[in-house]
Amino acid sequence: MDVESLARSTLGLTGADLANLVNQAAIHGSVRGSEYVTRHDLEMAEDRIRMGPERRSLELRDKNKEVIAYHEAGHALVSLYTEGAMDIRKATIIPRGSALGMVSFFPERDELGYTKKQMLAQLDVAMGGRAAEEIIFGNREVTAGASSDMKGATGLAMDMVARYGMSEKLGPIYIENPTKTGGELRKVLDGEVSRLIHESMLRAHSILKEHSKEHQNLARALLQYETLDVAEIQEIIQGKKLKREL
Repeated sequence: MDVESLARSTLGLTGADLANLVNQAAIHGSVRGSEYVTRHDLEMAEDRIRMGPERRSLELRDKNKEVIAYHEAGHALVSLYTEGAMDIRKATIIPRGSALGMVSFFPERDELGYTKKQMLAQLDVAMGGRAAEEIIFGNREVTAGASSDMKGATGLAMDMVARYGMSEKLGPIYIENPTKTGGELRKVLDGEVSRLIHESMLRAHSILKEHSKEHQNLARALLQYETLDVAEIQEIIQGKKLKREL
């Protein structure tokens, strides 16, 4: 078992979370008829805790699965080609919790020390899903699947502008309640947030267009295998075929 990888993936979990993780892994192992808890059992338990339970009973049309695959492949590819982005843990198109698919990342060791570069990378990755839908299916065929991405990105962009002093136009100021501002200040705040999101969208578009072949291959692999870890994602974008069975 790769203890270092396990420690990294469980960073930030409390003692109670870890106890729950082990219990869930033991249940998964017993269902398989195993006498031992394996790394696979622990990964499945971690997925359940971090991403929610699988909803395999939810039947999706092939067209919807295709959109989800390209959407999640967009997030993953933008992350891989963006400096400062968090490291990918895995990508899946299996519905979990309230999400129809997702890309999960390894937790950062110091969440209080994010730099502007890292925050911009988060914005770019967040917009990678919508950018992928626009490129592959066209502006009129984009879905509501990027709603949570845009919500998160807009919140982060507002924090960058109003609380972290990362707007050149406003400078190093702190606004306690930016949503309660009005007049010219609110206009500038909204304009800066919109600019950050728009620029992230352009960068995501650029990456996906430049790496179109990798995007196609990754989406097809997600449709075929449903879940890919980072090593498999790397193999696919390098043009290799996966050795594991379906």
